[in-house]
Amino acid sequence: MPIFEYKCGSCGSTFEKLVRPEDKIECIECGSDKVAKLFSAFAAHFGSSDSAEPACAPTCGNGFSTGKCGSGMCGHNH
Repeated sequence: MPIFEYKCGSCGSTFEKLVRPEDKIECIECGSDKVAKLFSAFAAHFGSSDSAEPACAPTCGNGFSTGKCGSGMCGHNH
């Protein structure tokens, strides 16, 4: 059962709701059924890092050597 984000057309509040196919969606603030499903952004995290320093190749010149300058991961914009 997915969780969706909704906005009420009557009172303007936004809320999330765990939705089953048979559920009627009503505003949790005012009870109105004039609600619209919002397009929610999702977040993805790939890998892990113990450091907040940018990942740069040895050719970066900034002393970092994890080798990601060519992948667009370098925070030095070069």
